[in-house]
Amino acid sequence: MKSAVWRASALLCIALAIAFIGYQLTLPERDDFGLTVRPIATGRVLVTAVDPHSPAALAGIRAGDSIWYGNTLLESAAALFPTPGSRVPLLVNGTRAVTLTARSTPAVYKDFPWIAAAIRLAFLLVAALLAWRRPEDRAARPLVVFLACYGLLISLANGVMPVPLLSVAVFVMGQSALFAIGTAAAAFFAARFPSGVARAAPQALARVALALGVLALALEVGATWLPRTPALISNLTAVVFTAWILIGLVVAATLVTAYVQGAPSERQRRRWVFLIVGVGLCGPLIDVATLALFGYNVIVDQLMLLPLALLPFGLAYVILRHRVIDVGFVINRAVVYTGVSVIVVGVFVVVETLLAKYVQNASHVTSTAVELAVALGLGFSIRYVHARVDHFVDTVIFRERHLGEAAIREFAQDASYITDDSVLLARCITVVERHAKTRGAGVWIAEGAEYRAAGSTFSTAPVVDENDPAVVAMRARRVSVHVRDCDSALPGVLAFPMIVRGELLGILVCGAKIDDETYAPDEQDALASLAAGVGHALDSIEVRELRRRLEALTATGGGRAAF
Repeated sequence: MKSAVWRASALLCIALAIAFIGYQLTLPERDDFGLTVRPIATGRVLVTAVDPHSPAALAGIRAGDSIWYGNTLLESAAALFPTPGSRVPLLVNGTRAVTLTARSTPAVYKDFPWIAAAIRLAFLLVAALLAWRRPEDRAARPLVVFLACYGLLISLANGVMPVPLLSVAVFVMGQSALFAIGTAAAAFFAARFPSGVARAAPQALARVALALGVLALALEVGATWLPRTPALISNLTAVVFTAWILIGLVVAATLVTAYVQGAPSERQRRRWVFLIVGVGLCGPLIDVATLALFGYNVIVDQLMLLPLALLPFGLAYVILRHRVIDVGFVINRAVVYTGVSVIVVGVFVVVETLLAKYVQNASHVTSTAVELAVALGLGFSIRYVHARVDHFVDTVIFRERHLGEAAIREFAQDASYITDDSVLLARCITVVERHAKTRGAGVWIAEGAEYRAAGSTFSTAPVVDENDPAVVAMRARRVSVHVRDCDSALPGVLAFPMIVRGELLGILVCGAKIDDETYAPDEQDALASLAAGVGHALDSIEVRELRRRLEALTATGGGRAAF
């Protein structure tokens, strides 16, 4: 229940974030009057560069001038986020009054059309995919928060809201809040990944990162909204920037500590993910440090966007290539349905084009009949199209997993031709471990009212009775069972029933996967087929053995009565 609520809440927040990005695309770009400045005190900035032929240059403002625009919140908001057509009074070098009029500018992203928006959407879509697929995963949750916050954070200050104070609240305070929350979430993800349980040291470092973020955010809110003196604003700004840089260092320490203290079996997965996250976080941290030490630099700002932009794509690659988080099935379905849709829409487009070109003089009835015939043809062939696209995606994009499932299904068919039960069980366990990539597997066979391990690679092989919760569920409903969810005595994580002539002859038990991921639905279906095939094969071997004994007794003169 909690997982479902968290998933719904996360998806709702991500949907609102995507809607805000769409709204922000319609906002006019903020007019800086051609000035590049560095804050030096309350309401006072130092001009570091002036664009030629800009309003500031035409007003006689030069690099090295100091500009005062007031120390109240309203004056700061009107100067930093001027709405098109508004007049902004400035005092240059403390003596000369200048009034600049904000220009009507194009919508945001005019320099790099849609690139920033595409990067932001990539962050949010990966976050939505993880929230949908892994809502119960304690390691995936902070990763979702991190991706969502940074997806909104990128280029957030571009644009101006209809009211200057609203611009300050959304673009200044919102930017700080997203940076604090997102970076702290990255620390918690580093501490918990991949098991969902953090060790003491990484967990403490993650809490320190969160505390520093809250402190920096509180100080920045105070520096923006509360009355202050020039000395106070200068000190607060220095403390805030120091806190931001410290948060980055703490996150780096969390990544390193979690990697060093993690289990050796988890290090490969940690190495890939931590490398991607670490490189991605370098961009904004260098940008913050440059802003604190030297003021805003457009070249640094654009260059540091590159490692951050690579982060969602890097995570998507690692997730798919190394199965860090089990979203392969979701991606598979998305690609399949997209392919089917493209084919269907493409056929209709081609038909419409041909009708317009070659059936121009035909009657409306003829044209409608052709379209109806095409629609019926697609309707009857949609299952075939879906199957072919599904097969193509499986064999090309998810080749390794597809080959593993194919090997499991092949053995399910071959099992009935094995005549030795010990060979059958040994090969069954080997196939499961090798192709499903599990840490253990075993087969439990019914012996009266109990089920005993006839073959197992688990460290323990307990005897379970017919009233075990997993056994009852398989006997009653003929379904595979998540062992850990029903308090069963069986080891492993999944149990598949071997139903023969309506009875539970045996149980195929599969352990956790080597990469600690969940079993995809198509994997579970293949293993269920394997369990059914092996169950019928064991029953056939037993029947053949009984027949052999009967024939032996008959041959020795025992007859049927003796048997």
